[in-house]
Amino acid sequence: MTEKLFIILFTMISGIVSLANELTLDDVSRLNQTKVNRIIRVQKTSDIHAGIAYAIKHKHKLTIAGKRHSQGGHIVYKDGVVLDMSSFDQVLSIDPQKRAITVQSGISWAQIQEVVNPYQLAVKVMQSSNIFSIGGSISVNAHGRDPRYGPLVETINQMDIMLFDGNIKTISQNKNTDLFQAVIGGYGLFGVILEAEIQLTTNEILQKVTDSVSYTEYPNHLRQKVIRKTAVHLHYGRLSIVPGDGFLREGYATRYISTGGVPDREIKLVQEKWIKRNRYFFGISRKYEWGKKFRWKIQNTFLDPDGRSKKSITRNNAMRPQIEFLDYFSEKDTDILQEYFVPLDQFQKFIDHLRQVINQYEINLLNITLRYMPQNRDIVLSYSSEETIAVVLYANIGRDQNSLDLAQGLTQSLIDKSINLGGTYYLPYQGFATKKQMQTAYPNFRKFQLIKQKYDPQEVFVNKFYKQYWK
Repeated sequence: MTEKLFIILFTMISGIVSLANELTLDDVSRLNQTKVNRIIRVQKTSDIHAGIAYAIKHKHKLTIAGKRHSQGGHIVYKDGVVLDMSSFDQVLSIDPQKRAITVQSGISWAQIQEVVNPYQLAVKVMQSSNIFSIGGSISVNAHGRDPRYGPLVETINQMDIMLFDGNIKTISQNKNTDLFQAVIGGYGLFGVILEAEIQLTTNEILQKVTDSVSYTEYPNHLRQKVIRKTAVHLHYGRLSIVPGDGFLREGYATRYISTGGVPDREIKLVQEKWIKRNRYFFGISRKYEWGKKFRWKIQNTFLDPDGRSKKSITRNNAMRPQIEFLDYFSEKDTDILQEYFVPLDQFQKFIDHLRQVINQYEINLLNITLRYMPQNRDIVLSYSSEETIAVVLYANIGRDQNSLDLAQGLTQSLIDKSINLGGTYYLPYQGFATKKQMQTAYPNFRKFQLIKQKYDPQEVFVNKFYKQYWK
């Protein structure tokens, strides 16, 4: 057997995949295509050991990828080794009495919902969609729609993480606390999350209520009908993106109110329907003003009608919104997300500024979602040190340099405004922020660095995001 053949067989057995002279990897934005050295398809713990050993031996940096929805270079590094965790997705145990589930980090929220639904249990906190991996959600400290809970850190009992030297540590708020508070919202920079024990809640029957609310009324609406209202189990708001007098002024707010009951039998999980039809109509709204008007009318009259809905829905199904129809693969343009956190009393000022700069930077805004974000300071890179409104922007931008420059200008303007108003911005998205902006918005970045030096002194785990803002 030749040495070359031996190496090929070894890498295949160990899970290391290299099928071309040049491997590239990108995220969902398609703006971070990067040449990498190896992609390791992780199926078992030994694959992770092999990947770490390979990276250290050959002096490559190691990055970690799940479903690849972070958009700021968090999963790539030039000529680095990538651990693809998407097949590391087993349920290890479920405890209905404790209301907890232990899973491997590559599993998706959708998979968890399938497992817990027969037990009349549901997830407490996750993103608005269920397509993300648990490891990825932990790494960005995701937050969701339930106003009773803050970010994901509040619902993680403990985790196992493999460090650069192959040692495995169990971490929680009470054990290896500094590492726990850095790994959550740590963007894969401390080690590989192997498994996590996640809190669950009851799969209650909810009833949907929607109110027409302008942007000036929205903070008071939250105070009067959402914040600390124990019966409100999910909430979101939207603002109109239709050009004209109602642009970023008209809006509505939707609450899911607990009925106090649970299904007397298992209610099947809904599956996304009409994907091609919805993709077509959303595509029209990307290109035409009349398409935006049509979609806003549908949202207001059909998807979120004013008043109390007659149809009840389980928590699990309410947390399975349609998402697949948003897949978009144009060569000329792409869809991106951004998110800003603004104190309630400063919300109107932020939206007024947003309205101005959207036109100034010629950004094609597709959607604005609003969520309530309770205060939480449990992690090092906290984005919720104060009570805020999360403003989520979904926009279409060109992939040419001029379009990217405009998007960067918009982002930096909005970050400056949010900081000046006492808020911050979310780190999983495009790296348009300056280093100064990032370090101002996250003043604990020095503490983050010190913890990294303690647990990863050789800087084995490094990605494009880290290089941009810490090096």
